[in-house]
Amino acid sequence: MENIKEVNFENTEEEAQALGNALRILVRMVVTTIMRETSIQRKIITKVDVASVTPSSRINSEPQEESLLLNIREGARLLRVSRSRVYELVNSRQIPSVRLGKRMLIPRAQLARFIEEAANNSMNMGQQY
Repeated sequence: MENIKEVNFENTEEEAQALGNALRILVRMVVTTIMRETSIQRKIITKVDVASVTPSSRINSEPQEESLLLNIREGARLLRVSRSRVYELVNSRQIPSVRLGKRMLIPRAQLARFIEEAANNSMNMGQQY
């Protein structure tokens, strides 16, 4: 970063030039920061094409890091509902679950199937009216 000296604000040409230089440095720093952030955003957007992915395909996708089983919190996040609502759906057997010890887990494929069935049911209900 360039050295910035203290400027006495009298109307001299030398001081005006120093102020102009300081403003140019500031503008250059702001533009560089904006360009860097925009570049990072573009990289993120190109890696994640959200519009082309349906909710059930996102759930069914199996990158190596994703588990075949979801805990209640993960299921609630994917369904965008509360955890208590997911417990209700699991207890009413609308969403199949697996118990491992004290943990209640939802198979990822079963959650995707539940979403597809719910979507089909809501479309069929809409056609009746």
